[in-house]
Amino acid sequence: MTDFYLHKYTTNESISSGIVAPHKYRHPLIKKMGKQQDCINAWAKDKRKIIADYITKLKEIYSTNDAFMLFTPPTMTRIFIDDIIDGIVNEFPNAIDLTKVFCKKENVSFGDAKYNDYTNEQLMEFIDIDTEKLKSVDWNKIEKIFITDDVYASGKTIKLTKHIIKRILDKEFEIKSGVILTI
Repeated sequence: MTDFYLHKYTTNESISSGIVAPHKYRHPLIKKMGKQQDCINAWAKDKRKIIADYITKLKEIYSTNDAFMLFTPPTMTRIFIDDIIDGIVNEFPNAIDLTKVFCKKENVSFGDAKYNDYTNEQLMEFIDIDTEKLKSVDWNKIEKIFITDDVYASGKTIKLTKHIIKRILDKEFEIKSGVILTI
């Protein structure tokens, strides 16, 4: 589970709600109907408030002076999360932006049923890791990590991100996470 989320999704949510836009944007029916732009428009309309609410929740975990590493799970859809990242980086000047360290090698959705039985080790095979960017961080000075994402469905990508961090960094960290929307 995450340490916080802003909204719990229900199936009767309107496509015009920015808070549900990250989930609706990915929904097969929305794609089929060509309504993804409606989701982007809803996000644009509501994102200032959503980002402000997200930052308020994050301030319940960290002070604005805290140093922490900021990660995102590997994703092919950065439309919504990039705005949240910008808000975090602007509000928390000591946050170290490592949000592009993990990238998917191909367009896979770990939420698809065919990946249900994959272990974290098997899922890691689909991930590229920018080790050069990781080398630029002084791991001895920072003990906190925050993982930000837009939608928490099964929790698989956040768990995978935690797994990768623990495996490659070989040090104990306090790892927290937050999302816009949980399903």
